[in-house]
Amino acid sequence: MLNHKEHEGHKVTAGEEKKEGKNSSIKVNPVTELKSLLNKILLFLAIILVAGQAASTAVDPAALRLPSGPAPLLFRGKGPAQQIIQWSGPAILHFTAGPGSRPYVASLTSGADTQPLVNAGGAVNEYRGYEFKTAGKDSLTIQGDRAWTVSVFPVDPHYFVSIKVPGKYQGNGSAVVLIVGKYSVATFNKDRASNFTAWAYGPGGIGKELYINPGGDYKGKSVLPKGAAWIVVSANGPWSVEIQVPCCEVPPGGI
Repeated sequence: MLNHKEHEGHKVTAGEEKKEGKNSSIKVNPVTELKSLLNKILLFLAIILVAGQAASTAVDPAALRLPSGPAPLLFRGKGPAQQIIQWSGPAILHFTAGPGSRPYVASLTSGADTQPLVNAGGAVNEYRGYEFKTAGKDSLTIQGDRAWTVSVFPVDPHYFVSIKVPGKYQGNGSAVVLIVGKYSVATFNKDRASNFTAWAYGPGGIGKELYINPGGDYKGKSVLPKGAAWIVVSANGPWSVEIQVPCCEVPPGGI
């Protein structure tokens, strides 16, 4: 195909002038031309789509849209530190740290209230939920002697997996699972995981550690509290959770 400059510099011969004269007398249906143009555009887009799919092994649907919450925050350091967190509303915090000779301890203080979040002797890779009441009023405190990072995320499926109830999720280690739909009972399979703990969080500041039935007919079952919007799991090893729709069956320990 000629580019614009080539088209402008092209000399028209007498024969071409004659052809152009003939063509100029032909009546063109604008609707037909528009349909032809649209078909060409659709074909071009289809080629691009197929090429893009071939170049990618997986596409995360959440990555195709922007997150609805504020941009995440990231803090880095080594050893003891204090940091004011400029955030308001619910958030998910991700703590990481390498091994050290002293325990790693992380907590958040708001006024006279201090909430411990992580206390670990080994390497750290943990998630926790937290409700920031007013931006700039909460102070993060880190204790220990190791390099660390703390990330603050909005509660958004752009960053975390979601379960549409009824549904099941298989995890390995610490994770965050967002809940979509009406729910009642969560069934955990944690036989191959160690140090397993799960909490239910919600926009109203819920931070309830879940009671998971240890055995019997209700082994692994836990009733999710009203208002829960996401689950945080702390674990070493593989596990799974299946969330069921509301039903009449309520295992012991339910609320």
